[in-house]
Amino acid sequence: MIETTELVCLHPGSQATLQVRSAPAPTPGKRQIQVRVQAASINPIDVKRARGYGRRMLGLVGAAGEAVVLGNDFAGTVVAVGEAVSDFKVGDAVFGLVPTGRAGGAHRGVLAVDASLARLLPAGAQPQGAAVLPYSFCTVWRALHAVHLTAESTRDKRVLIHGASGALGQLATQCLAAWGADITAVCSARHADLCLALGASHVVDRHTRRLDDLPSRFQATLNFGSWNDEAALLRRLGPDALGHATTVHPLLGALDAYGWVGGAWHIAGQWRHMRALARQRNPHTRYAWVVFQPDALALDTLLDLLERGRIHLGVGPALPFSQAQSAFDHVAMGDSLRAVLLPHG
Repeated sequence: MIETTELVCLHPGSQATLQVRSAPAPTPGKRQIQVRVQAASINPIDVKRARGYGRRMLGLVGAAGEAVVLGNDFAGTVVAVGEAVSDFKVGDAVFGLVPTGRAGGAHRGVLAVDASLARLLPAGAQPQGAAVLPYSFCTVWRALHAVHLTAESTRDKRVLIHGASGALGQLATQCLAAWGADITAVCSARHADLCLALGASHVVDRHTRRLDDLPSRFQATLNFGSWNDEAALLRRLGPDALGHATTVHPLLGALDAYGWVGGAWHIAGQWRHMRALARQRNPHTRYAWVVFQPDALALDTLLDLLERGRIHLGVGPALPFSQAQSAFDHVAMGDSLRAVLLPHG
């Protein structure tokens, strides 16, 4: 049996520790590929999960417990293919993601990955740069599609992005700019040039201008910033609004804090209130709470943008498993530069 290494988060919560241990390398199933991982990213959700966030809900899919392997994104090299796989061969450079679930995450030296959730690494793309994209982009793509923003429908649409300088906001800005949207980015003044360079048409300094002072003219609003601003963003929608999507909703946190019954009551009240605000703009306005879910169509879109040089995220520290705590600490500080783990570094 071939051995590999994996990074395990023990006792998620206030006493969490990270431990490197040996484990059997997974054998690829019929529709899977086996990948030797060169880089695996750490997303903010990994830091939050290490602190115990989402354990109640994630336990339903086997993704919580006293020892969990975190991570969703990876880039690496194919070392074996399942018998039903024809799109990849041994030696291919690939990137992609693994679902959040019982099988565990991407912080491993070797992965068995569903072939539908991997893509060939474009020529000229670097593994570390590709490894920080799939999880965040899938989340953004789901937010855009939740409010009917697609490559075919987005041109000249007025879109307000809150939290535009964060990783999700940067990806949304680049994607929407490639699709021809008229983007207003809400960020701090020090990130204004970045947002403009990524494709925003207008920038609003969140420290000097209140959201309530912005006109109610947008056809879509996206909240990647703060749940406290949800209502103000909904009031920025115009009468021709398509909708609003948020990734900073209280879904997992409320269940953690109040339990199944109390959490469900809290969530339902928040949802109904915010959806009612959205429907005040027009009765057909869509309102969506977005959570990560792997999506093959999102990966196709990401690959297209990568091949055209239209999307990227900055990469921060790239560290071996033995220095994983430093990488997690970097992400915990809120820096939009993603940290990357190097299993064989």
